[in-house]
Amino acid sequence: MPVQRITVELTDCAAMHDAIALIAPLGIDTEFQRFQAFEAPKDWGVTIVAEPRSGQRAAVLEPPAPKSRARLSHIFTSSGSALPADAYRPEGTAVTTAAAALANAARSIAARAGGGLPGIAAIVADTNARFEYGEIPIEER
Repeated sequence: MPVQRITVELTDCAAMHDAIALIAPLGIDTEFQRFQAFEAPKDWGVTIVAEPRSGQRAAVLEPPAPKSRARLSHIFTSSGSALPADAYRPEGTAVTTAAAALANAARSIAARAGGGLPGIAAIVADTNARFEYGEIPIEER
């Protein structure tokens, strides 16, 4: 099982942006590789955080002083495992889930048109009627 090491050298600039720490993504396990370890300088504070559903991880790095230099290493093995099924399931958020009133309005519009393709066409026509479309003058493009 071969090991691959990816090393990055950096200078901390977080303080210049009013940030309190740096974040280094650690990668996720796939069928091709498995994350094994992360190495940072001993004088840097390191906290590993994870998103449990997808397995995504990151290192939150706190440098000992502004403009500190660091050599960060990500270590992977070439044998991996498939991502958990939950990693492919989108979260229900305001971005991925329509508001209840909007979903109900769309169902009502589609039902009044008889459902199916006429229902879809009615939703498109209703959406189109809510916006003004026009040509953008060339000087504004």
